[in-house]
Amino acid sequence: CSSDLTMMYSNLALLRSAKNNAPNLKSIIVTGSVNASTTGSPEELLAGPLTNSTWLPITREQARAMNNPYISYCSGKKEGELAIWDFVKKNAPKFSVTVLLPALIFGPPIEPLKGGVKGLHYSSNVIYSLFNGSNLTIPATTFPSYIDVRDLADAHVKALNEPKVANKRLNIGGNKMTYTALVHALAKVPELKGRLPTDSGEDQKVIPANIVAEEGNEALNMTYRSLEETMADTAKRILELEGQQ
Repeated sequence: CSSDLTMMYSNLALLRSAKNNAPNLKSIIVTGSVNASTTGSPEELLAGPLTNSTWLPITREQARAMNNPYISYCSGKKEGELAIWDFVKKNAPKFSVTVLLPALIFGPPIEPLKGGVKGLHYSSNVIYSLFNGSNLTIPATTFPSYIDVRDLADAHVKALNEPKVANKRLNIGGNKMTYTALVHALAKVPELKGRLPTDSGEDQKVIPANIVAEEGNEALNMTYRSLEETMADTAKRILELEGQQ
């Protein structure tokens, strides 16, 4: 898959440049993805817990044969990360490498967006789709776990100077979530009254993601924002962008 090669080459280019040009560099923290471990399919989630040593059970060849954009994305995350660990093993750089593996990343978007809400990235658009009229009833949960982007940023900063996480891949966050829970949290935002989809019972069909994230959470002394705080702050920012149209 082209996504495999793109992620592999970009990761390797960064690591080679760091090794050749930054002799005093001590650590690199990489934003990986839980999709290097799973597609989130019911079969995979039922197979057992997602640990720090779990890898996507789909080969590059199988991903190509499936010809599915999402599967290609997951395969790219896996192959791109494998390239990182292969580099570390073969080159033994002076700096350490840590790969953090978050699930869905939610939170208020702060990047400049042309066209207001039309420029929202995937995760923010998931939230916006729950109050912009796209859904009359709550849609099916795509992946049953999330982390607040601000908590993930905190984890990156803490990991820079934490020897316990050096040269490790670590699940981070692991908070359970359904789209029904998202809507119920958004319902506490007064400005969204009358704009949210009605319950559909989709949460009764969701298979929880058993993400084992204790090692990373404890090593980095993580505390997490509540779902209500994440949704309130995200909705407030999206409403501001909506008003700019």
